[in-house]
Amino acid sequence: MPQLSFNSLDPRNSLRMFGWVGENVLASNLLRTQLNFVDFTLSAAQMNTLNATPVTLLAAPGAGLMNIVEYVVTFIDAGATAFELGAGVLSFLYTDGSGDKVATDVPNATVESATDVYYRSVGLAVAPLVNALICAKTSTDVTAGDGTVYGRIAYRTITVADLLL
Repeated sequence: MPQLSFNSLDPRNSLRMFGWVGENVLASNLLRTQLNFVDFTLSAAQMNTLNATPVTLLAAPGAGLMNIVEYVVTFIDAGATAFELGAGVLSFLYTDGSGDKVATDVPNATVESATDVYYRSVGLAVAPLVNALICAKTSTDVTAGDGTVYGRIAYRTITVADLLL
């Protein structure tokens, strides 16, 4: 096994590394222990078709793994014309948009804001799915808007085998 050097790490991270040294699969432990982030962008064209065509934000993690969403932060860049979503909401779900919601919805008033606005969606208590992607979907059609939605998902990937005793 190669030697690990902790000199370049701050004290908080060096203590985390010491906890991982004894494990057989270092990469697996790093993956499921750390809070991971993935950034996404939803263009106006994607928003206009998001009800019928959900957009993958976080790929499926692979066999024997599940993604657990901690939170999602979105930034609605309103553009010249605000989005029109009717009574709908922006949702974050498992699978192809037909799965359970993994975080609270971005409400209609936030999506339709005429000014730039941030929103934080918290992770929900759901039955996590093995090897499932996370996608964005609106509950109704977007009928107008030329802005952009930017976001970041904070998540953990858990090895299913570790849950079995």
